Amino acid sequence: MNPLIPAIITTIVDTVAPGLSDGNYPAVQQPAAVMGVLRSIPEDAPKAEMDPPLGGQVVMDRTEMSLAVGAQIRDQSNRIVMPTTVTERQVVRFKLDPAGQVSQVWILTPEERQQPAPTFR
Repeated sequence: MNPLIPAIITTIVDTVAPGLSDGNYPAVQQPAAVMGVLRSIPEDAPKAEMDPPLGGQVVMDRTEMSLAVGAQIRDQSNRIVMPTTVTERQVVRFKLDPAGQVSQVWILTPEERQQPAPTFR
């Protein structure tokens, strides 16, 4: 084997993941909400209590609405989650698409719940 190949591989690994080649594994980066960094939720996104989505429908403050195709639900760590993983009522902020369907949902952290936001209806 060409002696340059291991040196090249080590250089590439050190460039992509510094410290990995010498056994120093980097700490796992925590999600934004866990680190105390607030997410970028639009100011005009109303706050509501959301019941678990079911069959493409969601209830926001006792008003049944349709989920848009491709709707994104973000958990408290800002990860996109499938609607079926939301199994309890949650305090959320959300956005509607031009057709009036729920297109984006942010499940709020306790700190985000305390912030002022427009209320739904």
